[in-house]
Amino acid sequence: MRLNDRVGLAWRREISSHILLNADKIDLIEVALDEYVLAPTTKTHGLISLMRELPTVLHGTTLGLSSLDPLDELRMERLRRILDRLGSCEWSERLVDPTGRIADFQTTQANLDLLCERLGRAPDLETAAPTFSPREMHQLCVTNGADLLLDLQDIYAHAVNRDEDPLEHLLAYPLALVRGVHLSGGQWLEDSDGRHLNDDHHHDISEPVFGLLEELAVRTEQPLSVIIERDGNFPPFSYLLHEIARAREALSRGRKRREPQRETPVICITEARSGARL
Repeated sequence: MRLNDRVGLAWRREISSHILLNADKIDLIEVALDEYVLAPTTKTHGLISLMRELPTVLHGTTLGLSSLDPLDELRMERLRRILDRLGSCEWSERLVDPTGRIADFQTTQANLDLLCERLGRAPDLETAAPTFSPREMHQLCVTNGADLLLDLQDIYAHAVNRDEDPLEHLLAYPLALVRGVHLSGGQWLEDSDGRHLNDDHHHDISEPVFGLLEELAVRTEQPLSVIIERDGNFPPFSYLLHEIARAREALSRGRKRREPQRETPVICITEARSGARL
C-alpha cells in the first residue's frame, strides 16, 4: 500500500475496548460527532483524550444539510466550539435529512453557505445515492472547497438495484476530490416493490465492494482514509480485523495496478441477486 492510505473502524461502544486493545492494527477511527454536539462539555473531554490515543476523523449525520427545515443555530454554535477545541481534524457530514424530507440542490447549497459562514469551514461531503447526482456532488464540493466522502456499499446497492454497472456509478463521481471512503455491508430484502439490496451496516462487506475500493485506488493519486462501518450484529473482533486487512489488500492491489499505468484492466464487479452473503 502506498500514499499513506489508512484503514480503520467506526468507533462504537460495543467494540470500543477491542479497538483500544488492538490499536496497533488500526490506522484510525471515525467518531460519530452527533453524540457530542449537544452533550455536556465533560463528554468532549473524553473525545479529546481518545484523539490523543488514536488518529481520529469525525462524522456527522444529523446536522440536516439537505433538510427543508432551517439549520439549528444552537447546534451550529456548539459544533463550532467543539471543532475549535479539537483543532485541525477531518470532519465530514452526510447529505441527508434526519426527518426524511430531502431538500433540493439549491436549498442544500444555501444550507452549506450558512454553515460555512458560521463555522468558517466546510465539512467533507458524503451523499446517500441517489439524493444528488455525481455532477451535483462535484459542484457542491468545488463551490464550498470541500472534499468528497464515498460510501461504496451505498453506491453498489444503488447500482445493482437499478440493474446498472456499479463501476460506472463510481467513475461518474469526481474521484480527484475523494479523501474518505466508507465500507459496510447490507442484505437483500423483499417488499411490495420487489427485491432490493440495502446498506444497513449490520453485515459483512461483500467482495464487489472490496472490488470497488480497488478500482478507486487505481484511479486516485491522493491518499485515502477508509472506514469500516459496523453498527450492529457484530462479529468476533478478529473478523473486523480481517476486513481491515482485506481493505488494505484491495488498496495495495489498486496502487500496484496504477504503476506503471499503461492499460488499466477493469475487474468484474457483479454479484448474483440470490445466494450471496453480504
